[in-house]
Amino acid sequence: DAIYFDATQPSPPQIYIGDPVAGIPSAVTVRSAAVNGNGHTTVLIGPNDLVRGIGGHRMVNDGETVQAAGTGGGPLIDVYLDNQDDMAGVGAFQLSENADFTDATWQAIPATNVVNWELSANDGEKTLYARVQDKAGNISNADSAAFTLDLTPPLGGIEVSPDVVGVNTDAVTIYLTAYDNQTGVTDMRISTDPLLLYGDVWRPYTTSLTIPAYLPLAGELSLYVQFRDEVGNVSTVYSDTYQVDVEPPQITVEANPGETLTRMLHIYAYDELSELATIRLSNDLATLDDTAPMAYTTDLSWTFDERRVVWVQVEDSLGNRTEPMAIYAAEVIEESKAIYLPLIQR
Repeated sequence: DAIYFDATQPSPPQIYIGDPVAGIPSAVTVRSAAVNGNGHTTVLIGPNDLVRGIGGHRMVNDGETVQAAGTGGGPLIDVYLDNQDDMAGVGAFQLSENADFTDATWQAIPATNVVNWELSANDGEKTLYARVQDKAGNISNADSAAFTLDLTPPLGGIEVSPDVVGVNTDAVTIYLTAYDNQTGVTDMRISTDPLLLYGDVWRPYTTSLTIPAYLPLAGELSLYVQFRDEVGNVSTVYSDTYQVDVEPPQITVEANPGETLTRMLHIYAYDELSELATIRLSNDLATLDDTAPMAYTTDLSWTFDERRVVWVQVEDSLGNRTEPMAIYAAEVIEESKAIYLPLIQR
């Protein structure tokens, strides 16, 4: 039998990170994570079947990029090792997040060249180093792939303004804040029903959004929001509530007694949710709606006409009006004077 002497190092392996399709990752046709020790491309890795190169290339794979946690608690990813040796053939590999491979052991290369690898658990920038050994014992130089691991969902919040709406409220503004520690917030979805939120369409993240005001009969309405980062981590559900005020103020009106048609009126009004805004007064109910409103006040002087009645209506800041209330200026009738005659006894 012929004996071959092989003292040549194998070529450094090319590293592809992603979920493979039939042994070859679809990401290969777009952009590899590293190519022969140079031309390294930083990629982002998250829970979805998506890897995004910083250059804007999307690498979509058939399965999830990051799988369940491994025995050490770190996430599992698929690593494809493209390697070759001209003589003896490659037989083993080492993978490590340390450039000196001090924590690595030699393992047989699977027939598919796909290794299910457990990363360290913490998010952030990482580098995965790889080298191979041929069957003659020659060890290649190392190659590396730099990437960012992000398995942490964004944090966020929501605030609705105004926090009380009524019949004259056309729209509300939603103010949104969101933060992601690694890849940035890209999407959000909003619903008035937390159960329907999960079927809602994702839309680009924005810090404010104006929507039509929805007015149920009374009470309150909650808005729910979720945020998603660039690699697919979805936040918890955040919510804010606005009150719906469709009830008019409660009022009591009194007119001071007097001998003339000019009297002091005392208008006592209460509204639980809204400000007391305006007041209308008219001696004729038919013209009350056409009367110019004045700023709400509790005390004012008013001159009645000969009918001795004034109609009063109070409106709150959201357009809720009371029913017209009739207040009368009672006439003051002087008491009859008594005449006392001396008692004459006979």
